[in-house]
Amino acid sequence: MKSVVLPVIPGASPGEPYDSLLQEFLLTLYQGQYSKGTIILYGWHLRRCFRWLISAGVVDLNQINAITMLTWGGVLREKYQPQTQKVAITATISFFKWLVTEKRLINENPALKLQVPKISIERQRTLSLKEIQALMDKCPNTAKGIRDRAIICVLLDTGIRAAELCNIEISNLNLEECRLNVLCKGGAHMNKYFGPICKHYLEIWMEYRDKMKPVSASTVFVSIGGFYPGESLTPRGLRNILKKLGISAGIEDVHPHAFRRSFASLRIAMGQPTRSVQILGGWSDLKSFERYTLALTNDDDFMRQGAAKYSPLLRVENLSGNDK
Repeated sequence: MKSVVLPVIPGASPGEPYDSLLQEFLLTLYQGQYSKGTIILYGWHLRRCFRWLISAGVVDLNQINAITMLTWGGVLREKYQPQTQKVAITATISFFKWLVTEKRLINENPALKLQVPKISIERQRTLSLKEIQALMDKCPNTAKGIRDRAIICVLLDTGIRAAELCNIEISNLNLEECRLNVLCKGGAHMNKYFGPICKHYLEIWMEYRDKMKPVSASTVFVSIGGFYPGESLTPRGLRNILKKLGISAGIEDVHPHAFRRSFASLRIAMGQPTRSVQILGGWSDLKSFERYTLALTNDDDFMRQGAAKYSPLLRVENLSGNDK
């Protein structure tokens, strides 16, 4: 029987009985279509939990009760931010639920008493049009500059994530129809569309890429120079490229996800309907989409123009003459 290779889980192994149970639990998640990113996160948090349990002398599942789990929750609060705590608690509750319902090794879920912290929604980093122009201006007419300019255009015009950009296969790029087919978060394939300016810079890059030798990768964007020339760009490599561009342009906190937020905020500011932007960006629910456009609430020009352009008073006939 061919074995399933799960993603590598970082962190030290806790040992038995937890190792075998964790492996089976993660296989269950994998079969249940959970993304590899989620499996890695759950595995990492659960390994930390199990190592903590063993350090506390808890090696028998029946020793674990609500007090044990609440104590673990206290450890999480002291060490991590609310968002990290939330993932750790969700993973823990899910694991023990699996022990109760699937494995039937315990009768009750001791993690149900854990309280998931409330996550305050804060305005996140977006890029202004001036900042994007400054980044583009820092891309010279060299191999790297041509590639980096195309990367900026694709990120801004499609709103795709770092891993999605790095994994674009040449066979999934249709320049004539201005379309990409990308492997999205969660494992689904989705078509993403871009405009004529993005097409122009992609054509220039692809023409140059075709002349590069050697190129072992079949992806659109590849490394230039360094230790792995001609190989697929990695998310880490992409972050480094954008960070260096930001430093060169005197702009702080330039990273791939800032472009995804800017994709949403700038399109809405330019008048594209919210629902249309949500569909193009691939946001499945309105709440997560709203977090990406929160920056608009602090944009005075956007608020002022919106207040003037969509004022109900514009629909009131003869109002301007009533005070004469």
